[in-house]
Amino acid sequence: MLRKKSLLLLFLILIIIFSCSENIKHPPIDNSLISENGNFTLYVSNQNLEVNRVDIQIKIDGKLVVSEFFKVGNRHRKSFALSLPKGTHTLDVRSDQEDVNLTKQFEIKDKHWGVVNFWYNLENHDPKTSKHFIFMIEDKPIYFS
Repeated sequence: MLRKKSLLLLFLILIIIFSCSENIKHPPIDNSLISENGNFTLYVSNQNLEVNRVDIQIKIDGKLVVSEFFKVGNRHRKSFALSLPKGTHTLDVRSDQEDVNLTKQFEIKDKHWGVVNFWYNLENHDPKTSKHFIFMIEDKPIYFS
Protein backbone atom coordinates (compact mmCIF):
# COMPACT_ATOMS: atom_id res chain seq x y z
CA MET A 1 0.00 0.00 0.00
CA LEU A 2 2.82 2.41 0.87
CA ARG A 3 4.57 1.67 -2.43
CA LYS A 4 1.36 2.36 -4.34
CA LYS A 5 0.94 5.75 -2.60
CA SER A 6 4.58 6.62 -3.27
CA LEU A 7 4.22 5.82 -6.96
CA LEU A 8 1.02 7.87 -7.15
CA LEU A 9 2.73 10.82 -5.45
CA LEU A 10 5.70 10.59 -7.83
CA PHE A 11 3.35 10.47 -10.82
CA LEU A 12 1.49 13.58 -9.61
CA ILE A 13 4.75 15.47 -9.07
CA LEU A 14 5.91 14.62 -12.58
CA ILE A 15 2.62 15.82 -14.05
CA ILE A 16 2.92 19.13 -12.21
CA ILE A 17 6.54 19.65 -13.29
CA PHE A 18 5.90 18.92 -16.95
CA SER A 19 2.58 20.73 -17.16
CA CYS A 20 4.05 24.01 -15.89
CA SER A 21 6.54 24.40 -18.70
CA GLU A 22 4.34 22.82 -21.35
CA ASN A 23 1.73 25.54 -20.86
CA ILE A 24 4.03 27.86 -22.76
CA LYS A 25 2.92 27.75 -26.37
CA HIS A 26 5.30 29.17 -28.92
CA PRO A 27 4.08 30.57 -32.20
CA PRO A 28 5.54 29.08 -35.36
CA ILE A 29 8.80 30.54 -36.62
CA ASP A 30 9.10 32.78 -39.65
CA ASN A 31 11.13 30.82 -42.22
CA SER A 32 11.91 33.85 -44.40
CA LEU A 33 15.34 34.44 -42.76
CA ILE A 34 16.37 30.79 -42.49
CA SER A 35 18.92 29.74 -45.08
CA GLU A 36 21.31 26.80 -45.05
CA ASN A 37 23.98 28.96 -46.73
CA GLY A 38 23.16 32.13 -44.80
CA ASN A 39 25.62 34.81 -43.78
CA PHE A 40 24.74 34.70 -40.06
CA THR A 41 25.07 31.62 -37.86
CA LEU A 42 23.35 31.99 -34.50
CA TYR A 43 24.19 29.60 -31.66
CA VAL A 44 21.68 29.30 -28.83
CA SER A 45 21.98 27.48 -25.51
CA ASN A 46 20.91 27.16 -21.92
CA GLN A 47 24.16 27.48 -19.97
CA ASN A 48 22.70 27.08 -16.50
CA LEU A 49 22.58 23.98 -14.35
CA GLU A 50 19.92 25.49 -12.06
CA VAL A 51 17.28 25.79 -14.81
CA ASN A 52 17.33 22.46 -16.62
CA ARG A 53 14.93 23.46 -19.39
CA VAL A 54 14.18 26.98 -20.57
CA ASP A 55 11.95 28.30 -23.34
CA ILE A 56 13.75 30.69 -25.65
CA GLN A 57 12.20 32.81 -28.37
CA ILE A 58 14.38 34.96 -30.61
CA LYS A 59 13.19 37.56 -33.09
CA ILE A 60 15.39 39.38 -35.56
CA ASP A 61 13.82 42.56 -36.90
CA GLY A 62 10.47 41.36 -35.57
CA LYS A 63 10.63 37.97 -37.30
CA LEU A 64 10.56 34.92 -35.03
CA VAL A 65 13.55 32.70 -35.94
CA VAL A 66 13.88 30.54 -32.79
CA SER A 67 11.05 29.24 -30.63
CA GLU A 68 11.76 26.15 -28.56
CA PHE A 69 12.86 24.70 -25.24
CA PHE A 70 16.58 24.30 -24.56
CA LYS A 71 17.80 21.72 -22.06
CA VAL A 72 21.04 22.39 -20.25
CA GLY A 73 22.33 18.84 -20.89
CA ASN A 74 26.06 19.12 -21.46
CA ARG A 75 25.63 22.83 -22.26
CA HIS A 76 25.70 22.17 -25.99
CA ARG A 77 24.56 24.82 -28.44
CA LYS A 78 22.11 24.56 -31.28
CA SER A 79 22.94 26.48 -34.45
CA PHE A 80 20.61 28.36 -36.76
CA ALA A 81 21.72 29.50 -40.23
CA LEU A 82 20.14 32.78 -41.29
CA SER A 83 20.39 35.10 -44.27
CA LEU A 84 20.38 38.75 -43.22
CA PRO A 85 20.83 41.80 -45.43
CA LYS A 86 23.75 44.11 -44.70
CA GLY A 87 22.96 46.81 -42.19
CA THR A 88 21.70 47.23 -38.63
CA HIS A 89 19.38 44.64 -37.12
CA THR A 90 17.53 44.23 -33.84
CA LEU A 91 17.67 41.00 -31.88
CA ASP A 92 14.95 40.37 -29.27
CA VAL A 93 15.34 37.37 -26.96
CA ARG A 94 12.85 36.31 -24.32
CA SER A 95 11.80 33.50 -22.05
CA ASP A 96 8.19 33.53 -20.89
CA GLN A 97 8.93 30.79 -18.35
CA GLU A 98 11.77 32.72 -16.69
CA ASP A 99 10.30 36.20 -17.34
CA VAL A 100 13.53 37.58 -18.80
CA ASN A 101 14.38 39.32 -22.06
CA LEU A 102 17.17 41.07 -23.94
CA THR A 103 17.16 43.49 -26.88
CA LYS A 104 20.35 44.27 -28.77
CA GLN A 105 21.22 45.93 -32.05
CA PHE A 106 23.96 44.50 -34.25
CA GLU A 107 25.38 45.15 -37.66
CA ILE A 108 25.83 42.76 -40.56
CA LYS A 109 28.69 43.69 -42.89
CA ASP A 110 29.60 40.31 -44.32
CA LYS A 111 29.52 36.84 -42.72
CA HIS A 112 29.04 36.73 -38.93
CA TRP A 113 28.57 34.33 -36.03
CA GLY A 114 26.53 35.12 -32.93
CA VAL A 115 25.78 33.47 -29.59
CA VAL A 116 22.76 33.77 -27.31
CA ASN A 117 23.14 32.12 -23.89
CA PHE A 118 20.72 31.90 -20.99
CA TRP A 119 22.43 32.27 -17.60
CA TYR A 120 21.18 32.16 -14.02
CA ASN A 121 23.56 33.46 -11.37
CA LEU A 122 22.59 32.08 -7.96
CA GLU A 123 25.21 34.23 -6.23
CA ASN A 124 23.36 37.34 -7.33
CA HIS A 125 20.22 37.38 -5.19
CA ASP A 126 18.52 40.16 -7.12
CA PRO A 127 15.67 38.41 -8.99
CA LYS A 128 15.74 41.10 -11.69
CA THR A 129 19.35 40.40 -12.72
CA SER A 130 20.10 36.84 -11.61
CA LYS A 131 18.46 35.35 -14.72
CA HIS A 132 19.65 36.88 -17.96
CA PHE A 133 20.58 36.43 -21.60
CA ILE A 134 23.85 37.42 -23.20
CA PHE A 135 24.45 38.09 -26.88
CA MET A 136 27.76 38.42 -28.67
CA ILE A 137 28.62 38.63 -32.34
CA GLU A 138 31.92 37.92 -34.14
CA ASP A 139 33.18 38.28 -37.70
CA LYS A 140 35.10 35.00 -37.45
CA PRO A 141 33.80 31.50 -36.64
CA ILE A 142 33.31 30.86 -32.93
CA TYR A 143 34.84 27.72 -31.46
CA PHE A 144 33.52 26.28 -28.22
CA SER A 145 35.53 24.15 -25.82
